[in-house]
Amino acid sequence: MSYEEELVDAFACVEKIVASMELPLMQQRRYNGILNAIVMLLEDGQPSKDVYGDLKSALLALARFDERSEDAHRIEAACRTFEANVGNQLL
Repeated sequence: MSYEEELVDAFACVEKIVASMELPLMQQRRYNGILNAIVMLLEDGQPSKDVYGDLKSALLALARFDERSEDAHRIEAACRTFEANVGNQLL
């Protein structure tokens, strides 16, 4: 396997949205756990579209659970941007 820097760099748009949410530390840890799982999936190359989709769903569900619907919309928009840029690389 090789490190897929292009995929990881493209996903930074999603990470920036989460970083801008100014979450308390305990909440930030939950978001970071999901983001880290996505980044690891991307780093390994040939990421599964299904696994990515499930992790993205978890990230959005967490934002809705935390009653951050506006942030959930921003995260979803950033995910769509990421997917549009690298969608053919998700298997």
